[in-house]
Amino acid sequence: MLIVLCTALFLSCEKKVEKPVITEFIAEPATAVVNQEVYFTVEHTGDYAVIWTGDLKSNYDAYLEQIANPPSDVERNVVSSHDKGAIMTSTTYMKRYLTAGVYTVVVIVSNVGDMGETIEQAMETLEITITE
Repeated sequence: MLIVLCTALFLSCEKKVEKPVITEFIAEPATAVVNQEVYFTVEHTGDYAVIWTGDLKSNYDAYLEQIANPPSDVERNVVSSHDKGAIMTSTTYMKRYLTAGVYTVVVIVSNVGDMGETIEQAMETLEITITE
């Protein structure tokens, strides 16, 4: 009886991991000049959000290439930096782009359960244009 009660209590506490929803992802302004503040707003139902701003060292496609073709130990020790996203600690993230161009910005929102065993994610992209 005690085993059944403990099992029931354990299962009732287990969190069902839902796929998060991104309800808003915008850049203000969508076109900016070099070194102008650009604010990204992300509204979502996830536990965590990571933004990839598309510029040098924060390019999501470059990151995917890096994990698909990991560097040798020598390259890893010599070149320690790699592309990475920034964890969003609020719904707004500010970025200043240092060079002109068109950037693809990616946001990935995650819900995590079962002590990291279950992860559900949602992803959105947008483009921003930076001029001289």
